[in-house]
Amino acid sequence: MKKSKGKASPSPAQPAPNLKYTYELGYNEGQADGYNQGAADQRKLDIESAVNLLNDLESLPGIGEVTANKIRILVASRFGN
Repeated sequence: MKKSKGKASPSPAQPAPNLKYTYELGYNEGQADGYNQGAADQRKLDIESAVNLLNDLESLPGIGEVTANKIRILVASRFGN
């Protein structure tokens, strides 16, 4: 076969990337990121709710200042300061 002048020889065929696999990896990464962000948001809301409850213990019937402080100390000792 004769080569023509000025024309580049065709490059060997590259295998087509597996787009389904590439998309699946991106989807899984996005799903994990979304899950982690949602979990972090929920954790923040849970902590805020617990703090609000601990701050308002005296408003509950039958719980005075002394009992409220005992409960706060117990919760702090179990879950950190």
